[in-house]
Amino acid sequence: MPRALRISNKLLSLRDRIEIFDGTDTVIYSCSRVSLFSPRSFVVVAGEAEVARVKRKLFSWTPTWLVEGKAVDFAIRARILSLRRIYDVKGGPFHGAEVRGNLWDARFMIALDETLVAQANKRLVSLRDTHVVEVVKDDDAAELFTVIAMIVLLLHNKEKREDDREEEQRDRQRRAFDDGFV
Repeated sequence: MPRALRISNKLLSLRDRIEIFDGTDTVIYSCSRVSLFSPRSFVVVAGEAEVARVKRKLFSWTPTWLVEGKAVDFAIRARILSLRRIYDVKGGPFHGAEVRGNLWDARFMIALDETLVAQANKRLVSLRDTHVVEVVKDDDAAELFTVIAMIVLLLHNKEKREDDREEEQRDRQRRAFDDGFV
């Protein structure tokens, strides 16, 4: 039977906390930065137990996240030459899985060998990034993998927004500088 989860990031969180709720609005997983000084390393917790660590690989041609879990290690790598957001999974029991999003980051699906593992829809009217995720494959490993994949998507989306803001700020400074010399 499919399980519905809701994933969203907390507002005003110093450690970029992300929470995953079940159908009864109980927090079943949470994710936060390991420390304030490690902006690219996150820990995923179920209850009180750490179940995985997600770390953004620094030097890579494509955005890549390395996942270290209790049972397996794997990588999630974004494709860069694509109009849609597409991520490939390398290693672990979900090796070869693909995470595909639409152009507006409102829907995602996770598939492994043409088999649907999970699908997600974004709440369009929300103060924070919130997705309703339906885990189709009835398996604890599939649920944890789906949670980690969605966390990676939210982290990547946040990185892109921050990069866009920095680029905007540089453009404004450049225009102000150019206007001063005209």
